[in-house]
Amino acid sequence: MSNPAVRTLFSGYIKGKRFQVEDNLGEAIHVHIDDLRVSMTVEEYRRFVKAVLDAADQLFALKGLDWNLLDYSSFDWPWLNGYDRIQSIRIEPIKLSELYTASFFLDKPFLPINTKINKSRLYRAFKGDFRGIDSYKQVNMFNVSNRQRLMQMYEHISKNGYPFENKYIMTNQFGLIYDGDHRAVCLMKIHGKDYEIPVIKLVLDNEKSIKEQKKAQRANIFHWIFKTLFNPINLAKSIARRIVKKQDKKFETITMGISFSEFIEKINKLGIKYFIINVPKYDKSGKLIADVNVVVQNGLDDIKNAFGEDIERNPYKDYAMIYSINRPLYYFFESEKISVIVSETLICKSKYEDALLPMDKYVQKYARVNAVCIKGKYYADDCIKCMYILLNSLLESRSFKEEEVLFLKNQINCITSNNFSELMRKELFGFTDYLIELIKKDQFSSIIERYEENINY
Repeated sequence: MSNPAVRTLFSGYIKGKRFQVEDNLGEAIHVHIDDLRVSMTVEEYRRFVKAVLDAADQLFALKGLDWNLLDYSSFDWPWLNGYDRIQSIRIEPIKLSELYTASFFLDKPFLPINTKINKSRLYRAFKGDFRGIDSYKQVNMFNVSNRQRLMQMYEHISKNGYPFENKYIMTNQFGLIYDGDHRAVCLMKIHGKDYEIPVIKLVLDNEKSIKEQKKAQRANIFHWIFKTLFNPINLAKSIARRIVKKQDKKFETITMGISFSEFIEKINKLGIKYFIINVPKYDKSGKLIADVNVVVQNGLDDIKNAFGEDIERNPYKDYAMIYSINRPLYYFFESEKISVIVSETLICKSKYEDALLPMDKYVQKYARVNAVCIKGKYYADDCIKCMYILLNSLLESRSFKEEEVLFLKNQINCITSNNFSELMRKELFGFTDYLIELIKKDQFSSIIERYEENINY
């Protein structure tokens, strides 16, 4: 089962075990613990969460701690991995100048270094230095840039003050922030470094002081500098990589010297099953991603070996691939000015991140079985083409082109069929009925908005 509206609620490691929670909107909640996956309805998940929180409350009560002081919405803190080390939880005042945050040496995430918040990447952004904030990859804010998130927080605190709704910045006993970096730098921007605020202070057993942590962090940084700059073996490897990269550079951008028809003929000769979706695909800025999508079955590596790979111009080169699918290939056919995406499965963009995921297995099988042969080439049928346009418009381009609207209008008999409804329901679930009604009423301008309302609900 695939779901383009999959949202990762939490991902990390607890006690050495990979732990991830996913909200498959319209479907179920998935909880992954290493190789174990538990699927629950929303109501079952709520009961599960309540049971876990009740158990945690009882464990904390044994130590005389008040679990209710903590903000449940921020349970991705670093201390979660050491929850059993918490000795006390209390609200205490602290000056903003005494707060520390986790920063990165040269903005490299594998080289952490604790700094005062007035030297953090967030506070530097207030002074016009956006290098750190722009390069930092955040994972918990959909469709909001790091700059936007910071300014939204600044405006929120300027208007509503701190703490808002009794949610406090959280630190360890040495003033290292575990949750609330954005709030802290905004408060410093508004009130200055000597302003005193209340925070929730977590005292942890065997927690290293800021000085002790910095000593270990600096040792790690010096080791990296020496290894990178002065180690002769690594230097030789670096030179070798540069030479190989220079030699391979010509293969990163490929302009096909053959026609698209000749390309398909060669795929046929390789014995690869395929079908063509000759519908343009756009991103949310309106830029063309590809004119054509060729979906192959178990032949992506053979095509890559035969034709190479245009890495440089691949629109999905920086996307994540969900459910272990391989990254699509990209080719440009100069003689016909045609751009082509070759994928191993029917794909669509995730609703919540720059990632691709496969459509439902039932849809995949239908597309393969019902491909239509026209003059020696296999094409997706009209139902799949309609799905392809609609999913791309909802999830990727977030708009409808005139030619797409015209095509969908001409396929109204297909769209109102039970067959199409059954296929689309595998991807959009209950929204499918609303979608079909809006298409029947020619209300294409309302589809994106109604889909957002459905998801948000």
